[in-house]
Amino acid sequence: MVAGVSGAAAEVWGPEKARLFSALAIVGYVRNLALYVSGETHSSIDRAVRLLGVRLRRIPTDADLRLDVASLAAAVADDRAAGRRR
Repeated sequence: MVAGVSGAAAEVWGPEKARLFSALAIVGYVRNLALYVSGETHSSIDRAVRLLGVRLRRIPTDADLRLDVASLAAAVADDRAAGRRR
């Protein structure tokens, strides 16, 4: 059995193609993810998230460097309205 793939899929497509379809499913899932971070988050997070293919949403902070809850709620609502549920 191929890791992450059902035995039936591996039998129908062969192990190489079954692995490919499994990897594509994971990539499709990851590309639909969003990471909400503070506007103060270090730039290394930008690079890491970009490499993973995840959307990065920077949320503004208040004077005490706390996330602006209204901006966070608006960003989540925008993502959901665009059909992004994860």
